[in-house]
Amino acid sequence: MNTLPSAQAHQPLGVDVRWPVTLVTAQGHIEGEAQAITSRGMLISCLQAPPMEGSFQVLVKVPNRQTLSAIGKSVWTSIADVDKGVVRLGTEIEFSSISEGDRQFLQGIIAGHYQQKLHAGAAGTTTSLAVRPQEVRAKDHTAQGLRVKFPVYYNQGGKSVEACGTNLTSQGCVIFSKKRPPAGGMFSLKIHNPYTGRLIQVDCSIVQCKHLFESKHWGTMLRFMHLTEERREEIRKIITSAAGAKDSRHQKTTIGQVIQKYFTRRKA
Repeated sequence: MNTLPSAQAHQPLGVDVRWPVTLVTAQGHIEGEAQAITSRGMLISCLQAPPMEGSFQVLVKVPNRQTLSAIGKSVWTSIADVDKGVVRLGTEIEFSSISEGDRQFLQGIIAGHYQQKLHAGAAGTTTSLAVRPQEVRAKDHTAQGLRVKFPVYYNQGGKSVEACGTNLTSQGCVIFSKKRPPAGGMFSLKIHNPYTGRLIQVDCSIVQCKHLFESKHWGTMLRFMHLTEERREEIRKIITSAAGAKDSRHQKTTIGQVIQKYFTRRKA
């Protein structure tokens, strides 16, 4: 995918929502909530990770309207929050197929929202959209991270295994490796800080582990355990530095640009 000359110039419009979502996958139904939506995709909050590969049906319960249906795929998943041991995920879904009627409906909602903002700004008043009730704010503003690649290492069978990390957040990350990570659900991981050259050692627990047939790798979502504030702060700095990089892969995706704007706005 080519780098966009200007992320802001090509940024697709989107709105904040709180609509119930059901993902119909080959492994069963996953319930979640849409938090930001465009005509090309959406960001959802859920407790179960959707498939890392392949497409699935997306059913969105829109208030005062029939259910919106689309075919989508997960292009980015990270740990958004951990509350009392419950892991909540943030997942970016890109629509690969959606009816023209549903797409026009979303475009109309978005156009109406921004028209309303323009009128409110001209009148010097504030406004709230009907489809935009109470906003969900992440407890940790760096929890959504950015999709960048970085080297990681772990020990298995007395040997050091190198893997590729991505989807880094202050709560966890996703790693891709040719070998399946150690069994047992927990192990120690070393994250290479590309900006300082240091290795950050963290304890991890496995949230999801899948063999990806298309890439012939294992994809494993990890949750960081017993992370000290010093190490958490170093991870935050990696995310902040990556967010300012011009070649951020997360900025190149269409819905990804909206999601980045969505969470950047909440840091203010």
